[in-house]
Amino acid sequence: MSTLTPPRAAGRPVRNHRQLAQLSLLMLPAFLLVFWLTDVIGTFLMLPLLGLHEGDLPLMARDLAGWTVETLLFLVAVAVPALGLGLARAALRRGGRGGAWAALVLNAATALLMVYVFADAVRMTYFPQVTFPFGG
Repeated sequence: MSTLTPPRAAGRPVRNHRQLAQLSLLMLPAFLLVFWLTDVIGTFLMLPLLGLHEGDLPLMARDLAGWTVETLLFLVAVAVPALGLGLARAALRRGGRGGAWAALVLNAATALLMVYVFADAVRMTYFPQVTFPFGG
């Protein structure tokens, strides 16, 4: 077998660390698209269903439906950087260096940003007197 043809596992080529790092870095623009889609869906579909208006948070419904909508939108948005983290981790395990580390750091920062946004939504709804660092 030459070095140009990758080994096959279960009928599929095994990805090398460069391909995994590139896929992981592609999760960042994918995240922007998913974030925009969840924002549009939340604003124009979910908020009217909850009886809220543009600019409100789904948690402001203060019921199970509001928590469900907010949690589902959060989970959909954070799934993309989580996938990017998994790909970056696989790239690092297969010998990746700079690109894999960059993908790992950027996807981790994106996932942590989403956790902060979710926690800030809870804070703004239930504890408006408490301020987070960098909060409004």
